[in-house]
Amino acid sequence: MVNKKSILTKILCMISVTVLILLSSCGGGTTPDTQPPSSVSNLTKHSRGTTWISCTWTNPSDNDFSKAILYIDEKNIANVSNNLYNFTELNPDTKYKITIHTKDNTGNVNNTDVNIVIATLKEGKLIIRTEEGIYAVVGNLTEEMHDYIGKRTTATGYKEILPELGIDVLKYRILECGNQICDAGETAESCPEDCYLHMLIFISPQYANNEDIESAVNEYITAVKDDIDWNIKIIKLSESTNTIGKIRDIIKSHYSQYRIKVALMIGEDIKTQLNSETPEIDSPSTLLWEEFNEPLTFYVMEIRDSRWQGINLYEDGILVGSMSHTVQPEATAKEIDSLFPYYNNNPDNYLQFAPYFNISKPEVFVSLLYPPKEYDYGEKVNKIVSALERFSTSRTRSYGNSIQAFTYVKELALGINKPTAIDYEAFAELGDLDQTIDCDTCNIDFDKEYKLFIADGHADPSAVWITGLGNFNLNAENISELKTPYFYGHGCNVGGWYSANNLNGILDQTSECKCYFSSTLCCKPIIAEQIFNSDYLRIIVSGGSGSPDETYWSNFISALKSGKTIAEAHTSIKSKIRFVFYGDPTFHYTTE
Repeated sequence: MVNKKSILTKILCMISVTVLILLSSCGGGTTPDTQPPSSVSNLTKHSRGTTWISCTWTNPSDNDFSKAILYIDEKNIANVSNNLYNFTELNPDTKYKITIHTKDNTGNVNNTDVNIVIATLKEGKLIIRTEEGIYAVVGNLTEEMHDYIGKRTTATGYKEILPELGIDVLKYRILECGNQICDAGETAESCPEDCYLHMLIFISPQYANNEDIESAVNEYITAVKDDIDWNIKIIKLSESTNTIGKIRDIIKSHYSQYRIKVALMIGEDIKTQLNSETPEIDSPSTLLWEEFNEPLTFYVMEIRDSRWQGINLYEDGILVGSMSHTVQPEATAKEIDSLFPYYNNNPDNYLQFAPYFNISKPEVFVSLLYPPKEYDYGEKVNKIVSALERFSTSRTRSYGNSIQAFTYVKELALGINKPTAIDYEAFAELGDLDQTIDCDTCNIDFDKEYKLFIADGHADPSAVWITGLGNFNLNAENISELKTPYFYGHGCNVGGWYSANNLNGILDQTSECKCYFSSTLCCKPIIAEQIFNSDYLRIIVSGGSGSPDETYWSNFISALKSGKTIAEAHTSIKSKIRFVFYGDPTFHYTTE
């Protein structure tokens, strides 16, 4: 009898063995594919525009590689099998993070980030300036233009024509400024107003490589940029470039090309034109660094025994004779330096130049930051750094609305009254004016804060007599005690305030008790020093020789009231008046 159960068991075993053999022969027993492909490599920017970015990369060599998974700012944009993609519908002047993952045929994904950050181009136009001073639009900004500007600030000096820009570089110049690309809606006429240097900072040879001063200057540049959005360039002078004429050339060329408004001179070793403010006192003059479009007439004072000789240079109010010289706008640095030699400790027969008062509108405002030569180097560095820090940190500080003016209109030598050249009605528009005229029994409140303090001595501001100052006159050292950001000392002869009472070509400290009118006055330090000694002062305006145009003061005050810097206010008006400025040329009052 056949055992049916045994036969069935044998059949089932045979079937199982067959299935196993078949499965084995088909590979069904291997481990499933879970290995992702390698990452892409060489991810780079191919090109870009204002609303798009094109990238290339190298795909992995894996046999089962399928797709590159593309992300922009972590958003999946596309999956592609090639090695080039153009990301579109982007915003101009915006940084984007582009990331790529990889995927194989089985669906395995390599989530390792391979990324790059690329910015779209600013939507704008490249503005160029021809040698004739005409601005022109090259065209809409391209990648080539952007890269070219990034490599060079100017396009001059190359002989070949650059096909990528379409510019003959011998005829055109790319603007050198903080923002070389103009907004899309601007024209060649409007763009340069936004796109130029506003200010140069000259650092003298002895401080050019001082790290503390360089750091303080850079902090000041940042503070000014944040406050009034000015672009500033540092000029480090060397011994070869430190001449009156060469400095004039630097300022003039930057004014011509980039319309700078201001030059701040740091370092008492900068070669500066000197005048003789009184018969025995050196004083600085910045006129050759301010005026470039008008002829400048100077008269010559021949010095013998530290006194003026040949003072009578006028006939019927007209400058005459061989004792005058006119500097034309096109004068070269060599011509300037031969006319205005800088000297030290050699006053014998030195020809001292003082400017004749041309009615002009200075193109550039020049301010000085000159510590006295008598300090040692470390102390001078500390004083410069401290002043720059004050200029940086007190930009928006308010000092109330009080304006104090002490006016002395008597001619000490002649005993007569002569009206002052200051329009006090205009100054009254700036704040609450308290003016005292010819007062011998008045006191200065040194505990009070002043928006502006004026010492108007007509012929000598230091001859303003104030009770409580020891010898009753206002000396330079008293200025640093005032709680004011802005001091103005007005008068033709700021006796004792500029320098020691001897002509030696140095703006040195006062060492003798001598002055223009009396041996009892002016025995104090020089005015230039006070910008370093004060905790409040931002700007000192000294001098005031000549007579201003009748609208000068009203226009000047109007500019200050509107929030303009003192540099902008002074250079916006025609004047026949001469000033010397010490301190921060970007000082301005805050407006509500």
